Amino acid sequence: MLRDMFDDARGSISVLSALTIVAVIGFSALALEFGNGLLQRVENQRIADIAAYGGALVYNSTGSTSSTSSAVGNIAALNGLSSTFLSCEFTDQRREQRCKGHGDH
Repeated sequence: MLRDMFDDARGSISVLSALTIVAVIGFSALALEFGNGLLQRVENQRIADIAAYGGALVYNSTGSTSSTSSAVGNIAALNGLSSTFLSCEFTDQRREQRCKGHGDH
């Protein structure tokens, strides 16, 4: 009786189609999630670049690292990130400022 059930091929396309649809939907969801992660990464980098540029302008006009850090935090907050998301470091040798994002927003 069990052998007769496995030898019967009727309905096998339905089962294979159902499994294929589940696999296609799963891979599509993974591709969308990966694409969304890449877009979020680009957006965060854009905000970090804008904040670094704004911080450099403030540092150039005031020479104060505390006001620069405050400006960077404000720019990040205005663009939808928490003010603690960006951290900036200053090197006095070439008057460089580097800002980078860390953590989740």
